[in-house]
Amino acid sequence: MKPLGFRGILLCAVVLLMAILPQAHALVPGDVNGDGRVAIDDVQFALKAALGFISLNSPQTIAADLIPIPGKAGNLYGDGAVRIDDVLQILRISLGLAELPQGSISVRLENGEAVFEWSGGEGTYTITFRQQNKSITKKIVGAPKLVISSSLKYNGATKTFESDYAPFKDFGPDLPVVVSVSSGVEPSGLVGALQFAPLRHAPSEYRRDWLKLDAEPPYTAPAGTITVRGRALQPLRVQAYLTPPSGIPVKLKLQMEDGRIENTVFGPTLAAGSRFSLSFKLAEPGVHMVEILHYTGEAALNQPIYVGGVPLLPSYVDV
Repeated sequence: MKPLGFRGILLCAVVLLMAILPQAHALVPGDVNGDGRVAIDDVQFALKAALGFISLNSPQTIAADLIPIPGKAGNLYGDGAVRIDDVLQILRISLGLAELPQGSISVRLENGEAVFEWSGGEGTYTITFRQQNKSITKKIVGAPKLVISSSLKYNGATKTFESDYAPFKDFGPDLPVVVSVSSGVEPSGLVGALQFAPLRHAPSEYRRDWLKLDAEPPYTAPAGTITVRGRALQPLRVQAYLTPPSGIPVKLKLQMEDGRIENTVFGPTLAAGSRFSLSFKLAEPGVHMVEILHYTGEAALNQPIYVGGVPLLPSYVDV
């Protein structure tokens, strides 16, 4: 360990003893406690880690490990350990006296599939997903883009058909995942990094021959109220459902805007040709499943809406 010196002693003087290190929520260089900003609290946490008083988890170590610049092992910065020089760099950032080189990586949902994109042109990239001591690495040759697809492919090693979600079966839902992208056949530089909450991937069903929606429900949304409107092309049950992350279905009701409701052996049914609306509230992070039923009880619409995270963990159909 490097000697503290005068600057280290000054930093020690501002340390406040804290019993619990908060869970990080965003991968911001220097933001060790994950509150979205770099401040004296982050200096305190990093100093305690550098002195061996506390241990940081993987995302917190990435946020605190800032020196040297450029970094080692293909990183934009850092050498894999948190030391006093990292603490001083976090202090400089908190005071507005220093900045770090930034890479960029983003994630979006396209037709319910997770799509990771990063800056750069055609090339060879290594994408690594980490959750504590678990890691999954993928190689990409071509455009700076990775799609986690639910299409089943034959895996010769396991002799089974599985989707791109299957390798993440050992990842858990309660810890953040850090994804990083490096360039080159032998990774030579960090292109970007991102931290997110992993959610369970869920299959979807939309029978366009049974109903026509004005717009499909979003695959990802913040907490709040969602309204779906459309027209029944075949009779639909008035009773619909929303299954929140708790797994307990909540009954909903199709509201008729024009048309008619018929009483059948299956219960109240919205007649073919009728227009309807359906409103429901998304209150908690996780996977919410919205379901509209054909009069026979089969799903006319069964779609996940992901709140506060990204689908990565496999469902029963992925393995």
